[in-house]
Amino acid sequence: MRDADSLIKARYASTILRIAQGADRQTAARLVWGIARDLPHPGERPEIARLHLAAINSFAQLATALQDPTDLKRQSLWANATDAASGWLHAVEG
Repeated sequence: MRDADSLIKARYASTILRIAQGADRQTAARLVWGIARDLPHPGERPEIARLHLAAINSFAQLATALQDPTDLKRQSLWANATDAASGWLHAVEG
């Protein structure tokens, strides 16, 4: 069951990131904050939990940058968040 939980969350996070990229900055920040608060299942395998928590960290950094209209690191943070979500998803699918 925990593998299914992580798989669903990883797919959801990847989908939300794609949707958020097409949204205005404020909406994107709210969407990304939503996935940044979705913690791993308590019984998750440690290696998957680490990837999930790393993705959460990337999501939080991106959401923070999106809330600051002067932050110019947003592009690299989008890439970091997308890469973290992809790595997490790949790990739970494999």
